[in-house]
Amino acid sequence: MNLRDATPGEIAEVLSHTHALWSDGLEMDAYREFIATLMASEWATEGERNYRFLVLVDDDTDDVAAAVKLYRFTARLDGGLIHVGGIGAVFTLPHTRRRGYAAGLIAKTHTIMADRGDVLSLLYSEIGARYYAGLGYRQLPAHAVRIKVPPKGALSAGCSPMHRNDLDHVIRIREMEDLAAPFALVRDRAN
Repeated sequence: MNLRDATPGEIAEVLSHTHALWSDGLEMDAYREFIATLMASEWATEGERNYRFLVLVDDDTDDVAAAVKLYRFTARLDGGLIHVGGIGAVFTLPHTRRRGYAAGLIAKTHTIMADRGDVLSLLYSEIGARYYAGLGYRQLPAHAVRIKVPPKGALSAGCSPMHRNDLDHVIRIREMEDLAAPFALVRDRAN
C-alpha cells in the first residue's frame, strides 16, 4: 500500500462518503468547496504544507482504501516552539474495512511527520479513543473553549459583533489565556 497526496477525483470520492459524518450540515457542493478553499489557503500551502489530504492506495490497482488529513502546526511546549503533526478525518472506505488499513495509514503518516521534524502527533477524533490508544495515542482532557472577555475599554470597544479586523485582538486574548499552559498551539492570522 502506498500513501500519497490525493487527486481531486479521489478527494471527491472520499468526501462523498464522509459528507454525512463531517460536513456539519453543509450541502455536498458547499462541503467540497470548503475543503478546496482550505487546501488552497496560504496557511495550508506554506512551508512543508500545513494541510494535506492523503490517501492510502493499492500498489497494483491504485484503488483508494483509506484517507486522512495531515496537518502541521507550531506549538509552544514549556516555553519553546516546536512543530506538531496533526491527524484528522481518518476514514477507511466501506469495502476495505477490517483489513488494518487505518493503522497502516497512521503509521505511514507518522513517518512523514518524523521525516519533517514534528516533535509529536495530535489526533482529533470524536470516536474510537480505545482504538487510537492501541496505536499509542492517549486521550487528553478538552481545553476550555471559552475565553474571558476583557473589561469594557480594554479593547477599542465594548462587546459588539466581530469584524475581520478584530482577529488580532482575539488572538491576543487567546494567547493570554494560553500563557499558563505548558502546551498550546501557536495562533496567527494564517491558521
